[in-house]
Parts: sequence; C-alpha cells; structure tokens
Amino acid sequence: MASDEAPTFWFDDPVADDRQSWAMPAGHGSYRGLEVELLDPGDEDELILLLDAQHAELADAVDSGQAMIVKGEPFSPRLHLVMHQIVANQLLVDEPPETWQTVRRLAGMGYDWHNVMHLIARLISDDVYGGGQGETGDRPGRLRTTLAATTRRLAATAGRRTALT
Repeated sequence: MASDEAPTFWFDDPVADDRQSWAMPAGHGSYRGLEVELLDPGDEDELILLLDAQHAELADAVDSGQAMIVKGEPFSPRLHLVMHQIVANQLLVDEPPETWQTVRRLAGMGYDWHNVMHLIARLISDDVYGGGQGETGDRPGRLRTTLAATTRRLAATAGRRTALT
C-alpha cells in the first residue's frame, strides 16, 4: 500500500476470552484488493496477509524486501511479520498453552493487542537466539518458564509500565 493511500480496512479489538481473536482480531474492509473478513487466520498464507494488513505502514518495505533503520537499529519488516505469525500460530493451536495464559494476564494488565504480540514475540526471539548460541536443555520448558516469569515481573511493575513498541 503506497503511503499516500487512505486505508479502507480496520481491525476490531480482540475479545477478552477468545484465543483466536487474540491470534488475529477480526478485520473488515478491503486490503490489497482482498476482503479482509473473508481471510482465514488458520491458513498460513491468509494469516500473513492479515498480519501484513495490520502493518500496512510497512507494506512498501515488505514488498521491496529491504531492511529499515528504526531508532538507529536495523529492522526487518518481513521478520517482524514472521514473529507475529509465530505468536499467532501458537495461539491458534494453543501450544504452548502458556502463550495464551500470558496473553490473558497481559491483557488483564491493560496491554493492547500489538504490545502483547511484541512482548511474546521478543521472548520467542530470545529463546530462538539462545538455542542458536549453543544453549541446551529443555527449550520448550524454558520458554514456558520465561512466559510465566515475565508476566509475574510485569504484574509487579504494572504501575511503571511503558509502551513496548
């Protein structure tokens, strides 16, 4: 989507106790010639289109495949969408279940959809990076423990919360 085009689509806020709506909130309107409400988040190709629409401001960079510089750091728009996709897939299949438990806790603390997705994606990214650095052990168990510990830490500091994006 060119930056001068007005969006003709929008997304609802997720429903508090609806795991699928936290994976991908309901969309409305048209994006890239597709009716957003007809796209199925359970289909990998359609999920990435929905995530692309959620990040329409990145469309030109995603289409070009070029990295961006954000706050002085390199940023890959495609990798950003893939990280959202990983979290969405974990929610869609409820594996690990701690992802959904973490979403519910963070939402209860007032975090919005995008910040919740970013926080969990960061934890997953850190876990994958650790595995690539030779860390061994029960990686799924480590991620589960990290998800639970993070929400406890955030709950303890909820009054001092700042935006995660």
